[in-house]
Amino acid sequence: MKQLFIHLTFFLIMVLINVLANIIPINGQTTAEISNKIDVLITPASYAFMIWGFIYILLGIWILRGFFRSRRNSPEYTETSFLFIVSCLLNSFWIIVWHYELFFFSVLFILFLWITLFLLYKKSRKVTGHFLAYAHVSIYLGWITVAAIVNISYYLKYISWDQFSLSDNLWAILLLLIATIIGIGFRIIQHDWIFPLVIVWSFIAIGIKNGANHIPIAFTTYVLAFILIIVTLGLKRRTTKKLALDKNG
Repeated sequence: MKQLFIHLTFFLIMVLINVLANIIPINGQTTAEISNKIDVLITPASYAFMIWGFIYILLGIWILRGFFRSRRNSPEYTETSFLFIVSCLLNSFWIIVWHYELFFFSVLFILFLWITLFLLYKKSRKVTGHFLAYAHVSIYLGWITVAAIVNISYYLKYISWDQFSLSDNLWAILLLLIATIIGIGFRIIQHDWIFPLVIVWSFIAIGIKNGANHIPIAFTTYVLAFILIIVTLGLKRRTTKKLALDKNG
């Protein structure tokens, strides 16, 4: 029971820091205001960031489920406790360094957060195998994958890196392709259909944001989103059909 209250405490601290960062705001500027200082073409439209609310709701539900007597000592919680707490701390640290425009450290923290969430994702799948026990981590990890790519691109533009002498459009397309490959990789290797759909969510938002001024980027995001949907749903249908055949002998 003590461990569950620790989970809840660190979770609430993380959420509180994220909320206060924009209400106070920390260092006199909101998270979005800092993001808008530099034009990074792969930054999603503002509505896409509502997914944070969904992620926090799912995390909160996961924590509260652990208070049921039948789950208190479940490996789903006992074996993932440390990684979950570290993820909350890294999320909080990222907000702080971002608001103080320490962008190099923001890259480090978000990469550490990605690694921590990936380990949490693998551990959650290993100890339970039940989709509902790790869906929240899958969505979280998918969104942080996009956020990390955007954060790195933001930092590189901040320090005036030449992007291998590529134009902004070509550089953005390259990053979108990397995100697509990661999404397909998770679908094929991890058999996870939620992760790539989070990438699709972000791609559509990127396309909407760039629709007026950067048509090549918008077109590319829509095409890649369509490819991800086809691959994700196509493989899901194939997997479901295979399981049905195996079940019937």
